Formats: sequence, structure tokens, C-alpha cells
Amino acid sequence: MGILESLRGLFKAKPKDPASEAERLAELLVSEFRLYNEAEIEAALATGRLPIQLAIDLERSYGLFLQRVDPEARSLGIFEAAIGRVLFPSSPSLTEAVMKRLGSGRQDGELTARSADETL
Repeated sequence: MGILESLRGLFKAKPKDPASEAERLAELLVSEFRLYNEAEIEAALATGRLPIQLAIDLERSYGLFLQRVDPEARSLGIFEAAIGRVLFPSSPSLTEAVMKRLGSGRQDGELTARSADETL
């Protein structure tokens, strides 16, 4: 084997692990969500209540996650773990409330709209 063949072997694309790819995407989406909604998230942590509009916005991020990840990785709880780790590390009850909404707020892959005045 020559040097050229050895170099080609180094630069071949390695097979992607669906779970690792999903973890990276979930971390990115949830971190970006936190960046753009920092004040609202801090208020939710202080009050223990999450405005429904914020939950609807988070559903959009979850929808992007579902569109982009391998179907095998969807059921691993990756997005849920990212929410708990990045958004609400000190509030398991908020994480649970958001996850209930994400689990029940979808019908045939569509987001359901609720009043922005409501809170979780």
C-alpha cells in the first residue's frame, strides 16, 4: 500500500452514529433556544411556570429535531435529556411539564397551537 492509499484511508468518511448525531443536534437546538429566550427561561425557573408561548416555540425546535434525526434515535430520550441538562437543570418539574407537552402536543406530526396566555 502506497502513501496515497494510506492518506485516502485517513480521510474517508466514517459512518455516523445516529445517537451521537442526535445528541449533537439536540444540544445545539436547545442551547440556541436558551440563548434567544434567556429572560423567559430564568423567569420560568423563578416562578416554576412556563408560558405556553415559550413551550410552543420549544415545540418548533423539537419538530426540527424530529425531522433531522434518524428514526432509531428519536425514542432514546435525547431531546428530553438536553432540555433537562441545558434549560432546566435545577427544575425537574419544569422539564417534566415541557416533556408532557411535547409528548401530547403533536397530532400526526403537526404542532398544536394553544393560547399564549396559558402557562404550564
